[in-house]
Amino acid sequence: MRVLLVDDDEAGRELLAGFMEEHLGHNVTQCPDGNSALEEYNRKPYPLVVTDIRMPGMNGVKLLKEIRSTPGGQATDVVLITAYDENSTISEAFRQGAFEYMIKPIRLREFEDVIQRVVDHQHKSGPQDG
Repeated sequence: MRVLLVDDDEAGRELLAGFMEEHLGHNVTQCPDGNSALEEYNRKPYPLVVTDIRMPGMNGVKLLKEIRSTPGGQATDVVLITAYDENSTISEAFRQGAFEYMIKPIRLREFEDVIQRVVDHQHKSGPQDG
């Protein structure tokens, strides 16, 4: 599946990208911030976006809102990751249609389970380029 991974923490982003590509077999495109991610997404929508919440410029919740407002954006599953367990932000993310959220540091086994649930959801939702 094609995955758009967005995080301003390069080391963490590289770790997750490598895990998804090498261990899970996904095709990952990386972006360091929400603005570049939205540009990338608008070129060709992704079935899965994994994004940090706190980033300079456009944060992950705003990116989620922008994705939801694009044609076909409702078909994209968005997983939010954050180092901050903020109930109001997490609640807002779910109101905007987040698939899941995870607290950093990301445990790879739990991350794998979440990604597998997205894969299952995408297959149930019907054919999509991915």
